[in-house]
Order: sequence, then C-alpha cells, then structure tokens
Amino acid sequence: MLLASLILLGLGCAIGGGIFGNDDSGVVDDSGGGGGNQGDTWRARGKGSAYLLDGSQDHSLFSIELTSCMEPREGEAYHGWLTGGSSPIYLGEIPVLDDIVLHEVELDLNAFENGYTTFQAYVSDEVPSAPGEGEILWYGEIPASAVEILEDLLVSSPESDEGSLRAMETTAEAIRDYGQAASDGFTDIDTFRSEAEAVRNGIAGEEEDVDNNGSVSTISGLEVALIGDNGQSAVILEDFQEAFIAFGGDSADEDIREALDVGYDCIQRIELHAEEAYSLAGTATVCGAESSCVGLMNRVIEELDYAIEGEDEDEDGTVELDEGTIDCAIEYMSRLMAFEVAVP
Repeated sequence: MLLASLILLGLGCAIGGGIFGNDDSGVVDDSGGGGGNQGDTWRARGKGSAYLLDGSQDHSLFSIELTSCMEPREGEAYHGWLTGGSSPIYLGEIPVLDDIVLHEVELDLNAFENGYTTFQAYVSDEVPSAPGEGEILWYGEIPASAVEILEDLLVSSPESDEGSLRAMETTAEAIRDYGQAASDGFTDIDTFRSEAEAVRNGIAGEEEDVDNNGSVSTISGLEVALIGDNGQSAVILEDFQEAFIAFGGDSADEDIREALDVGYDCIQRIELHAEEAYSLAGTATVCGAESSCVGLMNRVIEELDYAIEGEDEDEDGTVELDEGTIDCAIEYMSRLMAFEVAVP
C-alpha cells in the first residue's frame, strides 16, 4: 500500500479553529504574544487538529498541528497521551516553536482500529508515568459519529474486513500484481490469453469465457470487484453520500466539505482508470503475438497503478488533488478522522 502519504492539515485557533469548530481557545490573550519564555504570563493556550494518518501501518502515524500556543515555563514540558485503547500510549514531549505545534509520532500499530480516539496533553516538570499527571493543557477526541462512518470506509465494512476504500486498494494491487506476473512470465499465447481473461474478470467481478476457449479464468482470493454492478466504487460512493449527510451536508464546515468533495472526485477517477484497464485486458484476450500481448498487459498495469496512486497528467512530478485516486481518497477520509484539540 502506499502510503500513504497522508498530510496533516490542522486549523489555527486565530483564524477559525479545527475541522469541527470555529471558536477561539476560550482564553483571553493577555500574554502580549505567542512564543518565548512566558514567565508569570503563561496561559494554557492553543487549538487545532490532530489525525491518525497512514505510517508504517494504517493509521499508525499520530500528527498534530496547533497554533497560538505558548511555550512551556522554564523547567516544564508538554506531554501527550493517546487513550481509549487497551492501555495509554505516551506520545513524548510535544515541542512548541514560537507559537506553533507541528509534531508527529509513529505508533507502530493501527491506533484507530485499536480504539485510540482520545488525545490529552499535560504540563509537567517531570516525565509522567500515566495520563493525568501534571496540569491539563489540551484535550481532543474523534466524535463517535465520525468513528462509525469512517470505520465502513477505512477499517471494516459489510463487504470487507478492511473497509470499502482499503478493500478497493487491496483488490487493485492484487490484480495489478497478477497482470505483472503474466507480462513478465509470458510463455505462450493461449496461456497469456487466459491470464488476461482472469484480469478482466477480476476487475469487474465477472466469470466470463472471454477468450472462448471453453473455460473461465479468474484470480483466486479476490473479495471484491473494482467496477460493475457489485464493484467497490459504487459501494464507496454510497458511503461517501452517507458521510456527507452525517457530517452536515451543505452546512458542514468548509474543510469537511472539501475533504468529502475531493475524496468523491478521487473515487470517480478510480472508475475511469479501472474501466480503461478492463477494456485493455479484454483486448489482450485476443492478442496475436508476444509483443502485442505484453504491450497490452503493461498498459493494463499502468492503468491499475493510476487507479491506486493517481496519474501525473501534467507531468510536473507530483500527483495533484485533481489527479489522485485511491490514495487520495484514503488521505482525505483520514482528514475527517480528526481530534478537535483545544484547551478544555
């Protein structure tokens, strides 16, 4: 999987708060500024968002961004915790640069799947042994309504134990790898045509004798299809519609609408690439020479790569938001998996 390459976008309290709120930190600023040694003017301040993004595992990277914070008093530090799972996870000291927090911690486990939906931070003059030691500084949790919806997309759904988005990613990778093996290991035309048939059937969840050899070839182990009547793209689009309504629809916060809109567009681009791969694989079932067969399969592989990672259409070296696909959708749905962090 990719990646993933999920990006933290917290919102600052001075300009409108995090994904789920727009008020300020609730503390009057009599400090005369943000960073530096605050002495007797120190106050618990700061607000923004934190996320469980993809790191070494799905949702194993804790990321937080806060603004309008104050640096700790001399001899003290800010200590973070994740709770809600089987035992608290210590996040270490959370540094403040001027008045900004930008901090990431690799957890080496899927924190979302394991129930870590609450963040706490405390001020202390020594390393704490458990949450609650020191003075409470920040608090945030992922809303229960968001947890339920995002589980269907990213953790577990009726169709798959991975969630509908990740099931699509797994399926696309499996079909791509099968096609790559067929291309790399070409032996004869008849065998290759059967392999191309398996790829085509896998993409659409069909069992068709496309090459008319009297038998049907499929890829074993696929749980879902990419497109077609029972394809994951249709399931995911339905999940997105439910998420849109649950998060407030047209009245939702601007960042929520952006995440849902961009994610929806990403899924539609997946369909386009998967449909092109399906068509090319069908053509490969009647290819007549090794060079043309392998060339067609390589194009199938390319389209499936695009379906997973997106296509750099403008060739600027970066897959932009309007070029992304599965990885893009996972990233933007993870942005809804947000801790609204503030001074309690």
